[in-house]
Amino acid sequence: MQDLEIGDFWCRYLAIEDFFIPLCESLLIDRYTPVWNKVVDGFGNKTLGINRKVRQAISMWDLLHQGRKGAGTSARKKEPRTRDEVTQRVHDYLSGKPIDLISTAEAIEEAEDEEPV
Repeated sequence: MQDLEIGDFWCRYLAIEDFFIPLCESLLIDRYTPVWNKVVDGFGNKTLGINRKVRQAISMWDLLHQGRKGAGTSARKKEPRTRDEVTQRVHDYLSGKPIDLISTAEAIEEAEDEEPV
Protein backbone atom coordinates (compact mmCIF):
# COMPACT_ATOMS: atom_id res chain seq x y z
CA MET A 1 0.00 0.00 0.00
CA GLN A 2 1.29 3.40 -0.87
CA ASP A 3 -0.69 5.58 1.52
CA LEU A 4 -1.04 3.46 4.65
CA GLU A 5 1.46 2.85 7.43
CA ILE A 6 1.40 0.01 9.95
CA GLY A 7 1.10 2.68 12.67
CA ASP A 8 -2.29 3.69 11.18
CA PHE A 9 -3.78 0.44 12.49
CA TRP A 10 -4.49 -1.18 15.82
CA CYS A 11 -6.75 -4.01 16.87
CA ARG A 12 -8.18 -5.83 19.85
CA TYR A 13 -8.88 -9.54 20.15
CA LEU A 14 -11.54 -11.53 21.93
CA ALA A 15 -11.35 -15.31 21.99
CA ILE A 16 -14.83 -16.81 21.62
CA GLU A 17 -16.42 -20.00 20.36
CA ASP A 18 -16.81 -20.12 16.56
CA PHE A 19 -20.58 -20.32 17.01
CA PHE A 20 -20.69 -16.72 18.31
CA ILE A 21 -18.50 -15.09 15.64
CA PRO A 22 -21.26 -14.09 13.15
CA LEU A 23 -23.46 -12.68 15.92
CA CYS A 24 -20.63 -10.71 17.52
CA GLU A 25 -19.38 -9.43 14.18
CA SER A 26 -22.88 -8.23 13.23
CA LEU A 27 -23.38 -6.53 16.60
CA LEU A 28 -20.01 -4.74 16.41
CA ILE A 29 -20.62 -3.55 12.85
CA ASP A 30 -24.09 -2.25 13.76
CA ARG A 31 -22.85 -0.61 16.98
CA TYR A 32 -19.72 1.12 15.65
CA THR A 33 -20.57 1.51 11.93
CA PRO A 34 -16.94 1.28 10.78
CA VAL A 35 -16.14 3.10 7.55
CA TRP A 36 -14.45 0.02 6.06
CA ASN A 37 -17.63 -2.09 6.54
CA LYS A 38 -20.47 0.37 6.05
CA VAL A 39 -19.09 2.98 3.63
CA VAL A 40 -16.15 1.42 1.75
CA ASP A 41 -16.43 -2.23 0.72
CA GLY A 42 -13.55 -4.57 0.00
CA PHE A 43 -11.35 -4.22 3.14
CA GLY A 44 -11.63 -7.90 4.01
CA ASN A 45 -11.64 -9.30 0.49
CA LYS A 46 -9.46 -12.35 0.11
CA THR A 47 -6.82 -12.60 -2.60
CA LEU A 48 -8.51 -13.61 -5.83
CA GLY A 49 -7.73 -16.81 -7.65
CA ILE A 50 -5.62 -16.43 -10.76
CA ASN A 51 -8.55 -17.21 -13.09
CA ARG A 52 -10.82 -14.57 -11.52
CA LYS A 53 -8.38 -11.71 -10.96
CA VAL A 54 -8.80 -10.27 -14.45
CA ARG A 55 -12.63 -10.46 -14.35
CA GLN A 56 -13.15 -9.28 -10.75
CA ALA A 57 -14.21 -5.64 -10.34
CA ILE A 58 -11.95 -3.54 -8.13
CA SER A 59 -13.38 -2.87 -4.67
CA MET A 60 -13.93 0.58 -3.17
CA TRP A 61 -11.13 -0.21 -0.68
CA ASP A 62 -8.69 -0.91 -3.50
CA LEU A 63 -9.68 2.27 -5.33
CA LEU A 64 -9.00 4.26 -2.17
CA HIS A 65 -5.84 2.42 -1.08
CA GLN A 66 -4.15 1.15 -4.20
CA GLY A 67 -1.38 -1.41 -4.30
CA ARG A 68 -2.83 -4.52 -2.63
CA LYS A 69 -1.64 -7.69 -4.32
CA GLY A 70 -4.54 -9.79 -5.50
CA ALA A 71 -7.02 -6.92 -5.91
CA GLY A 72 -9.57 -7.03 -8.70
CA THR A 73 -8.57 -5.22 -11.87
CA SER A 74 -11.78 -4.73 -13.87
CA ALA A 75 -13.74 -1.47 -13.86
CA ARG A 76 -16.58 -1.19 -11.36
CA LYS A 77 -20.10 -1.51 -12.78
CA LYS A 78 -21.71 0.54 -10.01
CA GLU A 79 -20.96 3.78 -8.18
CA PRO A 80 -18.52 4.88 -6.95
CA ARG A 81 -16.18 4.16 -9.85
CA THR A 82 -13.14 6.35 -9.15
CA ARG A 83 -10.85 7.08 -6.21
CA ASP A 84 -12.18 10.65 -6.03
CA GLU A 85 -15.77 9.37 -5.80
CA VAL A 86 -14.85 6.97 -2.96
CA THR A 87 -13.01 9.79 -1.17
CA GLN A 88 -16.08 12.02 -1.51
CA ARG A 89 -18.30 9.23 -0.17
CA VAL A 90 -16.10 8.89 2.93
CA HIS A 91 -15.97 12.67 3.38
CA ASP A 92 -19.77 12.94 3.11
CA TYR A 93 -20.24 10.17 5.67
CA LEU A 94 -17.76 11.62 8.17
CA SER A 95 -19.27 15.10 7.81
CA GLY A 96 -22.75 13.78 8.61
CA LYS A 97 -24.28 13.93 5.14
CA PRO A 98 -26.76 11.12 4.44
CA ILE A 99 -25.39 8.34 2.23
CA ASP A 100 -26.54 4.83 1.45
CA LEU A 101 -24.71 2.53 3.85
CA ILE A 102 -23.70 -1.02 3.04
CA SER A 103 -26.02 -3.42 4.87
CA THR A 104 -24.57 -5.42 7.72
CA ALA A 105 -25.38 -8.63 5.84
CA GLU A 106 -23.31 -7.39 2.87
CA ALA A 107 -20.54 -6.23 5.18
CA ILE A 108 -20.02 -9.68 6.70
CA GLU A 109 -20.83 -11.71 3.63
CA GLU A 110 -18.03 -14.06 2.64
CA ALA A 111 -19.15 -14.20 -0.99
CA GLU A 112 -17.71 -11.66 -3.43
CA ASP A 113 -19.44 -8.28 -3.28
CA GLU A 114 -18.96 -7.41 -6.94
CA GLU A 115 -20.07 -9.47 -9.90
CA PRO A 116 -17.36 -10.15 -12.48
CA VAL A 117 -17.44 -7.74 -15.41
